[in-house]
Amino acid sequence: MPRSQSKQERKRKGKYRRAKIRHFLFTIGPNRISGGRMIRRHLDQEVAVREIDIASPLWPAAFDGLRIGHVTDFHLGDLLPVEKAVEIGRAHV
Repeated sequence: MPRSQSKQERKRKGKYRRAKIRHFLFTIGPNRISGGRMIRRHLDQEVAVREIDIASPLWPAAFDGLRIGHVTDFHLGDLLPVEKAVEIGRAHV
């Protein structure tokens, strides 16, 4: 006899199903209608990279010149393949 799904499992499946529907409605569908132009145009856009110098008298001298990278909002998928994300990261090391 199959084990019944818990409420949490059903909720997770529902979220996944809704995410797939949104993905189709706002990404895959429009891209198909545009003949692939939407994703090509998106991939041709540059990714914003900002470099900020921070000076603080409280910063230890041993850390002078230290570079810290912060990456956020890499929504990997059709609009940003993993390969392009890695390429962006390597270009700014």
